[in-house]
Amino acid sequence: MRRFLRAFALGLLIGGLAGLWFGINIGRDAPLLSNPLTVHEPAAQERLADRSGGASAG
Repeated sequence: MRRFLRAFALGLLIGGLAGLWFGINIGRDAPLLSNPLTVHEPAAQERLADRSGGASAG
C-alpha cells in the first residue's frame, strides 16, 4: 500500500508539472516543448495597437 501511494504521489507531481508546462505554452500559442519562461511577450504598446485595430496614439 505504501509503495502504491508513493508511486501515485510521484505520478501526480510529474503529471502536474508537465500539465503546467504544456498548459502555459498552449496558452501562449508556443510549441509544446519550448521553454515557457523565454517566450516573447509583446510590448504593452503592441498589445494596445492590436486591440484598437492598429491605430497608434502618437
